[in-house]
Amino acid sequence: MKNIFIIGMIILSFVLTSCLLIAGNLEVEKAAIKAAALNYLEGWYEGKVERMDKALHEKLLKRAFFKNPRTGKEVYREADKTKMMDYTKMGPGKNVPKEKWGIKVKILDIYNNIATVKTVCLQYIDYLHLVKEKGEWKIINVLWQLNLENLPKPKSGK
Repeated sequence: MKNIFIIGMIILSFVLTSCLLIAGNLEVEKAAIKAAALNYLEGWYEGKVERMDKALHEKLLKRAFFKNPRTGKEVYREADKTKMMDYTKMGPGKNVPKEKWGIKVKILDIYNNIATVKTVCLQYIDYLHLVKEKGEWKIINVLWQLNLENLPKPKSGK
């Protein structure tokens, strides 16, 4: 009976240690995923190509599909990593003061080497798909729309 108790305690100790290691690794992964999302958004607003480059996978495809609030026409836009690097370098994000960025990052799911993240900021809502390749989390897909909550309201003619 004593041996069964000792074996049980050893197994329980092993299971608890394993759970703590997994939980610790999960927190490390979450931090790395969030860092990739912040490199993407903060890199955009800072106009820092290095940060954008660090965030994006070579096979990135970024797409938008929405109705233009002024014309009502449906708009489809697409960009790859090269275009995103060029847009970042042009620096339109730098026109927004840091206190207005309003960046929020929410990790929706992680499974092995893939993750889904929702980001919200002043101008955009993005759904990011990330992959972990060679130990680094990179954004491989982005589906985005304008953040309609923050678009300037049309002035009335009254």
